[in-house]
Amino acid sequence: MTSFTSRLIVASTVLAASMGSTASEESLNAVISNHWDWVLEQYPEYRREFGDMSGTQEWTDLSLDAMARRNQDQANFIEELAQIDEDSLSPESRLNRRMLMTSLEEDQESYANGLHLIALNMRSGPQHLYTTVERLPMRTEQDYIDWLVRLEKLPTQLDQYLLLLDAGLDQQRVQAQIIIQRIPNQLDILITENPEDSPFYEVFETLPSELSDEQTAAIQSRARDIIGNQVTPAYKRFKAFVEEQYLPASRAEPGIGSLPGGKQIYEMLARHFTTTDLTPQEIHDIGLAEVSRIRGEMEDVIDVPTR
Repeated sequence: MTSFTSRLIVASTVLAASMGSTASEESLNAVISNHWDWVLEQYPEYRREFGDMSGTQEWTDLSLDAMARRNQDQANFIEELAQIDEDSLSPESRLNRRMLMTSLEEDQESYANGLHLIALNMRSGPQHLYTTVERLPMRTEQDYIDWLVRLEKLPTQLDQYLLLLDAGLDQQRVQAQIIIQRIPNQLDILITENPEDSPFYEVFETLPSELSDEQTAAIQSRARDIIGNQVTPAYKRFKAFVEEQYLPASRAEPGIGSLPGGKQIYEMLARHFTTTDLTPQEIHDIGLAEVSRIRGEMEDVIDVPTR
């Protein structure tokens, strides 16, 4: 083999590797971009954070069918990432691939364990939806119309929450009783005889001065109608479900380990919150060792004679 031929083969090999690396980078960037577009499509409330107002009339679809479709979509993204040769990526791209893969796999594991069915606690749930407007601009007539349209869709959102929780009852994926006991009082705040006393009406009490008296009156009248005839009755139905069906079936033990398969779920959550593969026992042992070490250092300080 001549020296020239050898150099040609080496050059061709390097070129092929470079082309493969470029193709892998492009494939990864495409998956990441497609996933981001998918996130914004699936979660319309999230778009506002990035200056996109196209989702201001929508709520995230929380139906069981939508949850199942998202789970399948995530599986498809995982498959696309798995087909990318990690070794051909730059260090930064390998990290991006690993981070997205981990996020998707954790979501898949959470879904498989039925955690999406435990859709209610005292800090998160439909009892706090009235605060959504706090993150909206509310400067123009259209801003208020968009919020009114979203309020009209709120009963559907509550029904979706109810069906998620009901499915959780069937699959023994329920929230702890000590948490659910607090929910009825939170819902009571939203159930008012006079629509103007509802937290949902607060944003309509004082409208921008740029709006005419006619525009202001029309918006406020529509708000009273939607809150009084749609939103409040929907919350009454939801509260009745919580008190009459969900609370009696909620778990007596607060720890998630009390659920069927709870040990597996606890291990999954430990991996998620520590970003390690350590078991809960290993994490606990590290904590005990650290307490012992710190206490030893404190005792050493105590034992030092003072002048």
